[in-house]
Order: sequence, then C-alpha cells, then structure tokens
Amino acid sequence: VGIYATLTLINGHRVAATGTEGSFPDPSSVPPIAVQRTEIIADGASAIYGSDATAGVVNFIFRKPFDGIEATATYSFDGETSYGRKNVGIIGGKTWDGGGFMLAYDYSTNDSPFNAEIPFLNLGGDQRARGGRDNRGTTCLTPTFRAINPQNGAAFGTTYGINQQTGAFTSTTADFRCGRLGLPSTIISNGERNAFLGTIEHQLTENVKVWGELNYSHFEGQSLGNAFSLNIAVPKSNPFLTQAVVPPQLWTQLQNGTIDSVFVNRSGIPLFPGRFISGGSATATTFVSGLDIDLGNDWKGTASLVISRTRDYNYGNEPDLLNMKAALADTNPATAFNIFGTAANNNPATLAKIKNGTGQYNWGQQGLQELQFKADGPVMELPGGTLRMATGVSFRATQANALQLAGSRAANAGYNAVVRDDHPRQQVSAAFFEANIPLVGSGNALPLVQELTASVSGRYDYYDKYEGTFNPKYGIVWAPIQGLRFNASYGTNFNAPNVGLLTGLFGQPGYNANPNNVIGYGPYKGTTLTNINQYTLSGQGGGALTPEEAKTKSVGVTWTPDFLPGLRAGVNWYYIDYSNLFFKVTGSDLITNPAFAGLAEFFPTQERMNEIIRLYPPSNALLVPNFEYVPHTEAVNLGTRIYEGLDWDISYSFNTDSFGQFRVGVTANQQLQYKQKVLPTQPFQDRFNTTDVVEWKARFNAGWIYNNLTANVFYNYTGEYTNQNSVVVPNQKVDAFQTVDLSVAYEFPQLLKGITLQGQVTNLFDKDPPFFDNGNGYNASWASPYPRSYTLTLRGKF
Repeated sequence: VGIYATLTLINGHRVAATGTEGSFPDPSSVPPIAVQRTEIIADGASAIYGSDATAGVVNFIFRKPFDGIEATATYSFDGETSYGRKNVGIIGGKTWDGGGFMLAYDYSTNDSPFNAEIPFLNLGGDQRARGGRDNRGTTCLTPTFRAINPQNGAAFGTTYGINQQTGAFTSTTADFRCGRLGLPSTIISNGERNAFLGTIEHQLTENVKVWGELNYSHFEGQSLGNAFSLNIAVPKSNPFLTQAVVPPQLWTQLQNGTIDSVFVNRSGIPLFPGRFISGGSATATTFVSGLDIDLGNDWKGTASLVISRTRDYNYGNEPDLLNMKAALADTNPATAFNIFGTAANNNPATLAKIKNGTGQYNWGQQGLQELQFKADGPVMELPGGTLRMATGVSFRATQANALQLAGSRAANAGYNAVVRDDHPRQQVSAAFFEANIPLVGSGNALPLVQELTASVSGRYDYYDKYEGTFNPKYGIVWAPIQGLRFNASYGTNFNAPNVGLLTGLFGQPGYNANPNNVIGYGPYKGTTLTNINQYTLSGQGGGALTPEEAKTKSVGVTWTPDFLPGLRAGVNWYYIDYSNLFFKVTGSDLITNPAFAGLAEFFPTQERMNEIIRLYPPSNALLVPNFEYVPHTEAVNLGTRIYEGLDWDISYSFNTDSFGQFRVGVTANQQLQYKQKVLPTQPFQDRFNTTDVVEWKARFNAGWIYNNLTANVFYNYTGEYTNQNSVVVPNQKVDAFQTVDLSVAYEFPQLLKGITLQGQVTNLFDKDPPFFDNGNGYNASWASPYPRSYTLTLRGKF
C-alpha cells in the first residue's frame, strides 16, 4: 500500500524513527528473546492510532516479568558463500508480590555474501545466457570518450570505447561493455548489533501500579566495494592526453581546435586499488513510564510517557572533483593526473589529493515525546451484553536534526561544504474513543443471529502544521450460527508526513545529461533537451507536504465448525482508495507534461542559478557555472492508488492417540486489482500483477509434534508477474518463486530438561530466484539471491 502506510508500535507505544531522514522505527532494536508475540491489525486503524495506520498496525509485545533465566545461541551459514549470522541472547527476571522485573540482552553479527560467490550475480550484468539482455556497464578498466562542447562544458556526440577483445577503438557499445570488476563486493552491509531491554512493574497501592521500560540498541555496519568511477573532462593541455590514448576521430577535433577537451569515463580501480568502505551506525534509546490505575466501577486507566531518541550516521566515498580537475589541467608530467594509466603511472601525492576522504557524510537525529492517558470500561448493559468503551487523549512532539556534509575536511581538500542543516519540528494533539456495542448475544440470541455486535471509533488529530482531521471507523460482527462469523468495516484514514519527510532539499549537479526529450510547455516549448548539464533538487518534501488520505473497506468471514474441531478457515476482502500520495515526479514527465510546470526550470539565468545554488547547496563540487535544466524531484502530494485483495488464513490441527499432533495451514494474499493515476485528469493505469504488485503470495505449512520432537515444513510461493521495464520488449513474464523451508526442534528430557536444540534449513532445494531481466538478474522486491542456508539454535531455560 505504501512504505509510510503501516504503523509500527513497540509494546503498544510509538518510538522515534531511524535513518538520517527518519521514516520508520526499527523493531530490531528490541532483543528478539524479549518479544512474546507480534500482533497485526490488517485494516485501516487511524480511528484509534492516528497517522501511519492507513494499512494497519504491527505491534511487538514484550514478555511479562518472570522468574528464571533463559538463553539462546544461533548460528547461520550456507556452506557456499561468506554468509554467516551469529546471535546470542539472554533474558532473566524475578517476580515478587505485586511486581517483577525483566532484563534482556542480545548480540548479533551478520556477514554478507559477496557478489562473486553467487553465480548469477557473478555474470556482471550479462544476462544473455539466461534469455535476457546484455546489461553490463560501460564504466570499465579502459576509458570511454566523448567530445566536450566548449560552450557549456557538456559532452556530446558519439561515445567511443576500447573493444574488450581486440583493444581497438570502437563506437559499438556492445564491444566495450565489461562485467564485474575488481574485488568482490558485499550484497548487503556487514553488521554488528547490541540490544538491551529492561522492564519493571510494581503495585504501589491496591489501585495503582507503576511500570517502566528502557530499550537501547547500537548498530554498526559497513559495505565493502571497489573504487569510485571517474567521470570528468580532460583538457588537451594534460600531458597524458596523447594520440596513443584518444580515439582518432576526437584527436582530429582536438588538433583542429573544434574542441579543447574530451569527456572520459572510467573505473577508478586501476588508479585506486583495494577496498572502498561505506557504512554507518544507528543508536536508539527509548524510555517509557506509566501508571495503571483502577478508576472504580470496573474502569481501568493508563497514563504513560514516552521519551525516544535515535541517532544515525552514514558515509560514502567519492573523488575530490576539484582536485582532480586541477590535476588534469596540470601541464607538468611529474604532478599531473594520468587518468589513462594505473596507480604506478601517477605521482602518489597527486592520487592522495583525489582520494582524500571526500564523500557524503550524513548525521541524523530523531526525537519523540508522547504523553497519553486512556481509559476503558463498561458503560451500560444491553440485551446482547455489556456496552464497553475506551477513550483517551495524547500529545506528541517529534523533532529531526539532519546534517549533511559534502567533501572532505582534509587540509588538501578541494571541496568542503554544509549541504543541509535542518531542524524540522512537529506537534500533534489527539482525542479518541472506541465503543463496542453488543446488540445480540447469548442472552437474546435469535435464529440466524447468534451474535450481532457493532463498533464505532473515531479520532481527532490536530497538527500544528496541518490543522485538524477527524477519522471515524465503523464495524459490525454477525454470527448466524455457532462457529460462523462475518465481519465488515469502513473507515477513513490519514498519514501525516513525519519529520523526516520535512527535511530540506539540496542540489545534485549532473554533467553531460542527455534526456533527449522535447520541452512540452512554457517559453522553451518545442526545444529538445540534449547534451546538457542539470542541477537536480533532491531530498524529501521540504516542509510543503500535506497528509495522505485513504478510505478503507473490508468484509470477512471466519469458520470454526463444531463438527471438525481444530479447523479454522478465514478470508478477508479489503479495498483501499489511497489519495494525495507522497510522490516524486521524475524522468520525462517533468520535461514534457505541462501539469508539472512548477517542478522544472529550463535555461535559468546565471542570476537565478546563483540563487538556486545558494538556497540548495550542491552535494559535490561545481565543475561548470551554467546549468540548462533544474528538475525539482522532491516529494509532492499527487495521485491516487486503488488496492483490492483477499487475505486467506486456513489452518487445521488434530491429535492422535499414538503419533502426536499434526498441523497444516496456509496464509496467503491474493491481489485483485492495483491501479494508479498521477493526475486527476488522467485515467487510471493498471499495474496489477507487475513488478509493483504480484497477484499471489502464500506460505503453506505442515507440522508434527510428538513428545519432545517438533517438525515443520514450509512451502513459500510468490506468483508469476510481468516485468514492465520499458526497455524490455516485449514485456517479460517472470516465473513464480517457490522455495521450501524445514525446521526440526528437540527438547531434551531428564538431566537436560529445559534445553532445546533446533535446526532449520532455508531454501531446502537451493532454488535460484526466477530470472528478471535487469543488471542483477533478479528482482529483490519479490525474491532473495541467497542459496540454501542452515541455522542451528540452542535454547536453555534455567
């Protein structure tokens, strides 16, 4: 439904988001051993929880205080790659009359496999042997060349490269493509996490209980890759720009004065060998305290305070473009940059000025404070039972601090700038209620009406930036006979931009762009944009976003027949009309569609360009003063999406006299439609069963419990769909992804009582993901590249 549409709660509370632009909370900050269960509300829930609950709620519930100690150790590996995961957790608790505490700690590490260790990733993008395209890149160990327009400094004309087989210059792109280069790279970050949780509760008086929670986690990760790419103009004054290294067509133009420089694109691996590391860290701290109060007349109240904070940092390496530009313009062979050679062909001091720690450095901090009081209890007796009601008020404040630095603080750095230093704030006050109204129950049951219960809830949220919004939800449950229940609901929902989406914009200078689109509006209508420099305004919403809105409907049925104990079958239909979406307009639409006229600037004056650069500082050094195109790619409120589908949940368990208990079941999501439109005047576009949404996702399970032995097998299914990538003609049909997982656990008796050994095999039959015609050869949204892996877990209770 959308990445911002599901609310994540930690033990019933909101917590601060993570990430330098802070979009979502991170539930992995909680030690897994401390989680009792995960509750999921698969329906719009803004009427109770407010923003972010458009598609539902996921709530991670802590274990209660207990007496004893438990520990677990897990090791995962696949036997083929460098993949490995280690996890150690311990939890202990103590209870007393009226209270108790719990302490939990978890330590985990993750080692990523390398791309060279997985055969289809090691192809380097050449998917022809698998029935696809040659998706290899042209940034290779040998350079490619284009002419530079002396008027605007942008590249134009034919691209020349070196034939990878013959070593001769060629303009045939297929001949100078190359595959994976350099050292193998990690697929995901290697990481290490420490997580701690402490909870305590105590009955102060007969009517008042005090409780508290403290959660802390720290994560550090890094990705291993290769040198950055080099993309820059080389002037003819460079002593290494000789006839021997330049395509003859461009050499002629250099000699006759038609051009005075060439654009060179090349991998930096030969010049900067060895590992290049990017990574970051994330720290989360949340303190929650509260009082549970017996208000009398069977009414219970809870007052709570949440104080949550996250800190994040990430970095990535880039070349120092200004120093590289200066070194390329140097006419002294002893100190000039030889971009065509290797590290051995260059002065080490020159290379050190280019690789000097320049990069993007992002620090983010999110804060959340929430004060809430809620109460629930009986209101009156109805013929069908007790009418119960819950009500409450809350006040929440959120803050974000986003600092982005570009360049390097090294003494020899050519560029060092503050790109963003933002401090958005947001406050919201809310009041909410929920009533459960039993119209028909066991005391007044009727034929075909054994139960009839209505529910109504509503919430009013007032934001200091968006004013107020009220969202109701109505529901009904009807049981015509024992064991058969129908449910239906309708509600409105909203999703306000979190403070991470309110951070400001910054500029991304891009050189030698070739949109090759005709401007569709304004004074330059009819002009073709080609071979230009562009200055892209990137980031989030910059404070201009307003809440997304949704209308949700659902109808479901659950069947638990008396004649077949252990059977539970349910299906739920849902329909979501999601509008005013957070949307980033990119690509040709910005150039050609008049509806987006406010999101693009063409051929700005130098005065206007200077103002843009002042307002939106560049994320790397400016190599040219003039830019012909300024696209605004920040998020705006635009468009509507329609989702419709069915959630299936069927399970059956039964006991035998001699062979234990057997269980079978399936959970599945079946999409019925998915369509969207960006502009109100446009028709809806059908995106059903494409890379956006697949028709079927299902997980079947079969289990057996016999004395101390538990065994489970799972069959995972993601259905086939269409790859609608515009460059794949005709559209590719992607096969279904089908894998099997196996789990066996044994709890030791007698002297080893309380010790459990568990073994798991993921992707039992070692299935590769279905071929998807892109550079990696698979679609990470619907499939995993990992081979068969094994997990051993040892658990003990003391």
